[in-house]
Amino acid sequence: MTTSLSSDVPVGYFSWVEYDIMAPVQPKTESAIAAAFISNCGARNFRLQDLEGLEKENIKIDSYGGCHRNRDGRV
Repeated sequence: MTTSLSSDVPVGYFSWVEYDIMAPVQPKTESAIAAAFISNCGARNFRLQDLEGLEKENIKIDSYGGCHRNRDGRV
């Protein structure tokens, strides 16, 4: 057990109970299967091309950020 997040049993400097980390996951409310947050439009890692390719295959992805925004609202 160490404070490193890559540890088999990470132990942080906070209380697990305080942040309610083990609370049940809330049900999904959006129809998209994923969300993208991309603000670096000049990245050389093909994120935008991958996002556009998924959308061409009719996979719904809500996109926020400075690049390829197709969804408005506060996140």
